[in-house]
Amino acid sequence: MHDTGIERDLRALFRDEGDDLPVTITAAELERRLAARQRQRDGRRVRYLAAAVAVIAIGAIGAVANGWLHLPTIAVATSPSATPAAVPGLGRITPTPGGTVLFEVLPTEATTTTRTFHEVLDSTTYVVNVKVMCAGNGAVSFEHDGNTSSTECTMDPTSDPSVLQFPIADAVFDGSYTVEIEPGSVVTILAETVPLPDSLPALTNPGGTVDIDIDVASDSNSPIAGSPDTTVSRTVGRLPEAMTQLVSLVCLGPGAVTFSFEPDKQIEAENVCDGQAEEYSFSVGMRGAQDLIITADARTAWHIIASHEGTLPIFIPPSLFLTTLLADQIRDGPITGETRCGVSYHLADGRSGTEPCSSPAIPDPPDLRSVTVPATGEVRFEMDPATGWVNLDPSVSAWPVGDPARSAPLLFTTDAAGILHVPVSLSEGSYIYRVDLSARDGTATFRAPYFFLVNVEP
Repeated sequence: MHDTGIERDLRALFRDEGDDLPVTITAAELERRLAARQRQRDGRRVRYLAAAVAVIAIGAIGAVANGWLHLPTIAVATSPSATPAAVPGLGRITPTPGGTVLFEVLPTEATTTTRTFHEVLDSTTYVVNVKVMCAGNGAVSFEHDGNTSSTECTMDPTSDPSVLQFPIADAVFDGSYTVEIEPGSVVTILAETVPLPDSLPALTNPGGTVDIDIDVASDSNSPIAGSPDTTVSRTVGRLPEAMTQLVSLVCLGPGAVTFSFEPDKQIEAENVCDGQAEEYSFSVGMRGAQDLIITADARTAWHIIASHEGTLPIFIPPSLFLTTLLADQIRDGPITGETRCGVSYHLADGRSGTEPCSSPAIPDPPDLRSVTVPATGEVRFEMDPATGWVNLDPSVSAWPVGDPARSAPLLFTTDAAGILHVPVSLSEGSYIYRVDLSARDGTATFRAPYFFLVNVEP
């Protein structure tokens, strides 16, 4: 029995009650969460082992109860079909034309759910894509093949889904996922395979001076030795010392292809082998020549081009990290500062000088990583503890973005570990923070400016 009059009265009552509830989230918080989501990568993982890490992965399964629907492995139909009613504000995810749906989680408000999945795939399926849409607060995490990754919800139910990729090495996609969202939030998930090219596509030169060009599908380059279904590593070439290393990579086949630089060990990157080319640029200033190491399944076809740009400067300042705090709890960060003109040095071997200016003295905001801090919080600056440099005579200043003429000094304290503590004394807005740092390590000294983008919220 369905009484439309009672339903109408209840809707009006709930709407009136909702209008009286306070809104506890600010526009700045919405922007921060959106920026955090946009920083996620779509399935490729690049790990800066000595500096920063970025990882992504996702997957799912369910049962009919509470909206969790398990679909059999079927080809995606192009003709229209009946669509179950979705939770208001979030619709079902559209499958990729020509792909195969593995399972789907219909839009649901279930706050905490953990499920396992086990999908047997065709032997030529090398990649599974998982699309996730989550409106509200919370996160969805997946475990597959020993790796755990998660994606956060956003406040916009109309945003595009996150597309996360899993390399498949053994024709099986299995693992588990966990949904943890706050009441009122909504999540929906679609796992699918997608069409792949029949052969390895052409690869574009990444630029710079090419040092390595290896295509294991060509007659001139021998493939990685090993029996099928084995993962083998080999050195494919040597890169000279340079300011920037550029890498283009495309692969097609089981598993993923990983490359790394030795002996520096600062960089390791993984490429999902779906026939889509990826380009990487690493401006980390590695000292000395580097071996490029490739690790891949012996069945996988791949093509890599590596090049370099720029001459490494004599001296590279150590990293300066910024972390924001509220009530002694980390709020955001750490991020590293950007150094520009004005780096001077005197090294222990007697070399000294000032690095020439190769870019604007003050970086533009898009060139800087950003953090968010409440107006009652604190900004903390700390030199890379892995170095032996000791802070001497630092200074801190800030100005509104786009208006360096309003630069003003900021008060700070320095603790016994040399960490600078800067109370937030600025009104709501976006600011460029500049830290001028002098440091000593034995007889060596340097002075350098570091720049950061800080968003102050109420």
